[in-house]
Amino acid sequence: MTLTGFGYTLMAKATQGHKSELLGHELRTYRDLTDQQGVRIPVCLGVMRLERPYVESWIDEAGMPRCVALTDMMLMSYVGRDIRSPRIRAGLRQRGNDVEGRAYITQMELWHLGLDSTGYNNLTWCEELGRVMRVDFDHAHVDAVKRCITCRSDRLNHRRPHPITGKLASRLPFAKLGWDDCTWGRSPFAQVRDVRPSDMAIEALFLA
Repeated sequence: MTLTGFGYTLMAKATQGHKSELLGHELRTYRDLTDQQGVRIPVCLGVMRLERPYVESWIDEAGMPRCVALTDMMLMSYVGRDIRSPRIRAGLRQRGNDVEGRAYITQMELWHLGLDSTGYNNLTWCEELGRVMRVDFDHAHVDAVKRCITCRSDRLNHRRPHPITGKLASRLPFAKLGWDDCTWGRSPFAQVRDVRPSDMAIEALFLA
């Protein structure tokens, strides 16, 4: 959907009335990941009931005409095209972007925040942010326990004083931190592998 008078482009996801609970579930997932909207997932504007159903028609594989009346619609920000598109992949590789690596990072970041759905077919490339974004959460679930642990760890890390200077940490919590804010190109395994034993010992002291 494009609002020509303002230049905004939105994505609309619609369904039939008897499937509206799927949009309701997806809306709850977006709310559970509120701090990730506009960072790793689209900004969700909410779900609305259409006063007049939107009729969509098409021709199926057998050549028969089909149509459905869509009554419920979710509006989201536009976050780019599917990274499976050959044109998108070719353009990214030409600019030196590792598509698979960036997709993996986005998936792992969201998994770390409690999202249990990791479909590779639900990833897009957002040109404005310069990163892979995750979309479609109608069958996803956010693990509240894992997210609670992550957020608690973020608060501890954010407030923890530096072991030498005594100053409070200034880095963003993980939930608001993108890999672009760190040294780009290093996998999570490389981050862990490069930690020195002394750093791990200091970390253990502050966690105790």
